[in-house]
Amino acid sequence: MKIRVDEILSGGLHKEADYDPSEMDVEIEESETAPPVKFLTPINIKADITLADKELIVNSVLRYKLKAVCSRCLEEFELSFEKKHIFTYDVRNLDAVDITDNVREEIILDYPLKPLCKEECRGICIKCKVNLNIEECRCSNAGCSM
Repeated sequence: MKIRVDEILSGGLHKEADYDPSEMDVEIEESETAPPVKFLTPINIKADITLADKELIVNSVLRYKLKAVCSRCLEEFELSFEKKHIFTYDVRNLDAVDITDNVREEIILDYPLKPLCKEECRGICIKCKVNLNIEECRCSNAGCSM
């Protein structure tokens, strides 16, 4: 999102836009060290922008949905995000500010390290490999709670 400094009036400026996650380079393929990150919706940005002296203040709300894989049961599920962020920029000698890199950074920092489909997820039995959220353990490991 590019913000032209001369467009900001005394009452501030409101901007809203949707961005394709693939164009922002925020999706991640599955690897041995990281779970995949696949966006289900565009990234929606709503920004209230004010100019105080020579400082641009951007109060933003980012909304998007991800497809995640639960770190306990390995089932796919949807994960919704709505995050507020404040960005500030020194705009002396600048005509415009592009907040795209800062938005991208915040999205990546919000990725869950160990996503859970639900807080009480029971996971998978390490012996018989059944999803303990769906069925009981079938192995000789009686009372398996993982």
